[in-house]
Amino acid sequence: MYPKSYIITVVILATIFIFGLSFILWYKYRHEPLLCGLKNGMGICYLNSTMQALFSSKQFNELLTKYSSSNNEMIKNLIEIRAMMRKGKTLNLLPRYKKMFDKVGDEFDFSQEGGYPLHALEYIGIHMEKTIPNDFFLAQENYEKTKKIQSDESLKQRFLRFYPLLRGNVDEMLKNGLERTIDKKSFEFPKLLIVCLWNVHSYTDTTCDKIVCNPEVTIFGKKYRLVALVISVKGKRFGKKHAFAIGLRGNNWYVFNDEYIELIKNKKLVFNNKFCSIAFYDQA
Repeated sequence: MYPKSYIITVVILATIFIFGLSFILWYKYRHEPLLCGLKNGMGICYLNSTMQALFSSKQFNELLTKYSSSNNEMIKNLIEIRAMMRKGKTLNLLPRYKKMFDKVGDEFDFSQEGGYPLHALEYIGIHMEKTIPNDFFLAQENYEKTKKIQSDESLKQRFLRFYPLLRGNVDEMLKNGLERTIDKKSFEFPKLLIVCLWNVHSYTDTTCDKIVCNPEVTIFGKKYRLVALVISVKGKRFGKKHAFAIGLRGNNWYVFNDEYIELIKNKKLVFNNKFCSIAFYDQA
């Protein structure tokens, strides 16, 4: 029979070994923050901002990982883009975008005229829907019931949320719009809630009120956490129109303006931004 001190020593050494091995595995396989700039050629800032916003969502990243063996072409392209972004500091995704969006018309013309992040989100969602759970963005039943409060009736894809917002904050808007329209018992909570807020603004436009994108919003008691914004502007600085993203990486917020990446030190600039056009909320 081994002495008590020997057994205690073995237990301590085994514990140290297990913790040490766990740390090594965590360090080896941990995901570094996805800090990769995307070159803007041929007016593709609207696609770059869409990618940076989606990859800020933990729910969206987990969805891609879960369906990594899928034959869905859109999912495969998104996974490959994410892998490329993890390896490089700056990428030119124009060749990849041409492959992903090659079967559409004027929305993705790849000219200097550019396009709209909403169209990119719409197209990506449509081509993922046959593979992913039907309630990841918004269930069909919920969509049909909330169609009447959408602010843009020309965009009918159910995974997008469109609300007219002139004043106030996102949390109040959801309570006044969504909760008064949908029966709580029949509501299927989406994993990723995409809230459309405004059209393209101008930096010189002083008539627009600031939009408060709450760090957290609550729908029927279920909490959602803000993870990304798409900012849409127009003016002399950017030409006709320009889009960039603000995204959460780890616990830090960053500006993703094509190749340019900057750490945001003042979080108030994230939550109060009158140029925000789309807000992305992960289910907490």
